[in-house]
Amino acid sequence: MFFFNFLIKSLILTLIIVFVAIIIFYFFPELYFFNFSTIVLFILISSLVSHFFIMKAFNTPNVFIRRYMLSLTIKLLSSLVFILIVFFIDKSNALKAGLSFIFIYLIFLIFETINFLKYKNTNK
Repeated sequence: MFFFNFLIKSLILTLIIVFVAIIIFYFFPELYFFNFSTIVLFILISSLVSHFFIMKAFNTPNVFIRRYMLSLTIKLLSSLVFILIVFFIDKSNALKAGLSFIFIYLIFLIFETINFLKYKNTNK
């Protein structure tokens, strides 16, 4: 049940990010770049997969810590590979893609942390 709740909240957050981006790209068209939607989709999917993997072991602290660290490592390495691929595909927009990736990644990281803390506090 918690994963479904997280999924709905993640989709709402993604829609908010996309809506804000559409407004920014409308008023500042020079900031638009083709891979923005790919970046948002990658971060959403990696967040959902990571969350699903971690939450399977939430009630056993030792397993939870190992899964969290493994998930974080895999997520960071896959993000690095992804952003490098984006840089090589579209070198002219590498700075825009990098800054967008970092900003959206941090938003999702804060969102995931808040959700973990809420879940932890409700399941004491």
